[in-house]
Amino acid sequence: MVAFARVPVSARLRALNAALKINPSRYTARAHRAAVLFHMGFHEAAFADYDEGVLANPEFALLYAGRGHICVYAGDYGAADGWNERALALQPSLVHANFNSPLPWICAGELEKAREKLRKARLMIPEEPQIDAMEGLILAREGDHKRAEQLADQAVASKRGMVHSHHSWHCAAGVYAMCGRPEKAMAELKRCAEGGLPNYRAFERDPHLRSLNSHPEFLAFIRQLRRDYEAFRDDFNLSETYVPAAGTTLR
Repeated sequence: MVAFARVPVSARLRALNAALKINPSRYTARAHRAAVLFHMGFHEAAFADYDEGVLANPEFALLYAGRGHICVYAGDYGAADGWNERALALQPSLVHANFNSPLPWICAGELEKAREKLRKARLMIPEEPQIDAMEGLILAREGDHKRAEQLADQAVASKRGMVHSHHSWHCAAGVYAMCGRPEKAMAELKRCAEGGLPNYRAFERDPHLRSLNSHPEFLAFIRQLRRDYEAFRDDFNLSETYVPAAGTTLR
């Protein structure tokens, strides 16, 4: 399996499973386990954890921001924006929701709205590399490939990120793919997988990576990630079906 974290993901998941066995209502552990799961592509299992977390504490904004991230990966951009807005209504300063808020609009091609969200995020932390990578996505969509690639280069070289760098690398990979730089896009996707985001489902659905869909290296990469995903699913008996928690109508 791809080794993609300083602490092996299997060890983190076992620790979270143990904590939740002792106290199933521990909503912070639910949020952390859901994040581990959706980074690996287990969107349905992550949604189930977010359900349980919200039942325990409906005011914990991170539970909604995480749902928003999954919806981006699943291509449901309207739902992603709705969950981000719900998180920001509860906690306007939440870093995760602010940084992710432009992504649904970028992916949907609503670039003016994306720029508005990006401006707000940049005001919060102006030197965050994910912001540069997302601006690069907008410029690449607009056809300014030279400036877009410069911003992606800047983002992947930065060590100043406030959130996990693999999200910056993922966005940068999209920039490179749209700019006709498949070798650079693949380098960043492999870096993502090794650095905590081996989510083949997100990569397959990403509209910015479409030019790689017939690229042999990309196809081989996706096959390997899928094999890793299936092995992890079987090891931990993870469900691939979303069943809402009793009493919830959140999705």
